[in-house]
Amino acid sequence: YKNSKNTMHLYGKKINNSHIFLVNLDYERRTALFFPENPVFPDEENYRNRFSYTKLSLSSVSKELAADKLKHYTTFFVSDFNEFSENQIHLSTDLSKTINGLPFSLQIELDDYLNYNNPDSKFENTNVQSFHFSPSASYSKYGLDFDLELEFHYLSDGKSFDVFPQIKVAKELVSGILLVHGGFRHIEQRHTLKSLSDENPYIHSYGFNQAILSENSILQILKMTDTEELYIAMRNVLSIGEVLEGSIAYGTVQNFNHFVNYDNSSYNRFLVDYIFVKQLQANLNYTRKINEIIDLKANARYCNWDTEVYHNPNFTFDISAPINLRNKIKVAPLLSYISKRKTSSSFDSDSGLLVSKINQSLASQFHVNLAIDYNYTKNISAFLHLNNLTNSKKNMWNGYLEVGFNGIFGLNYSF
Repeated sequence: YKNSKNTMHLYGKKINNSHIFLVNLDYERRTALFFPENPVFPDEENYRNRFSYTKLSLSSVSKELAADKLKHYTTFFVSDFNEFSENQIHLSTDLSKTINGLPFSLQIELDDYLNYNNPDSKFENTNVQSFHFSPSASYSKYGLDFDLELEFHYLSDGKSFDVFPQIKVAKELVSGILLVHGGFRHIEQRHTLKSLSDENPYIHSYGFNQAILSENSILQILKMTDTEELYIAMRNVLSIGEVLEGSIAYGTVQNFNHFVNYDNSSYNRFLVDYIFVKQLQANLNYTRKINEIIDLKANARYCNWDTEVYHNPNFTFDISAPINLRNKIKVAPLLSYISKRKTSSSFDSDSGLLVSKINQSLASQFHVNLAIDYNYTKNISAFLHLNNLTNSKKNMWNGYLEVGFNGIFGLNYSF
């Protein structure tokens, strides 16, 4: 097993009387390699998943402070994944203005997803457009705060115009102490080759412009996941510097994505699969400032589905105690836990259909990490992140061990 991840982030900022202008350039290269003891081919690159990603973004933020004046946050970016295997062109703006004492906002988002545009690609290129238009308004009545939103969404790949209403109702039961809110919300996620590789580096990567072993041309399927749920949440200030937050939500998920094994005689890989599920999830977050040096942070998440879901834990938990030494050195020990996960089904290599279910489980995992950040000056800083200090090597994915003890080192410089 060999795994590596290299990232680079460059940014610039320009401030004038009316706007703040931002430019960001991100580059990421990630490699995941599993080389068997008796390989079919001696060349290592055939067993390697390589993911390279470049993103250039430009943003403009208005500095208008008057409530009755129009304010905006506008972003444009272009990205490339694995040399034209996938490109995205994005333009969005958030507009806000107070009219007759009522805050109004409008979110507009345009996306163009392009795949297999490399002239040497063996596949027909695809082009999917997405358009979001979401007006919203806020007002107070009967001692309640209401946020109303109507989301219009158009997706060009076989779907017509969809409309999703959203409502949030909030009540401050004790001023500055206890806030309760809830309502109905809609959440969307467009799956891309980039997002799938971020979640699972061992996906079947046919069509990603790299050398791999494959006996057919099955491609990853890219869909939109739609979640519609009722939820209720609260925020309780227990004391000075001590806050407890929690939420519970129940709803339906159309095109819930999970990964299943892909039957390949050369090696084991994964394909994304989409199912319809009913989902219950609960979250609990606790923060406490112990003293001027040490904080305490804890997070827990529980999920339950009405059908079998693969490679997704029902319960996760983490706790950390960041230590701040005069804002010069920051040390953050972290303990994390992931519960057992079910695995796995398999796809038939000829038909591409789900053909079998195997009742197996991946063992639960407990990790100990340590992050150290050092601020040399206001302009220069460095960080060292040590992960999996116990060198645990259990299966993270079916057939693939988690990375043992590993470290990340980096430098930050601003001018």
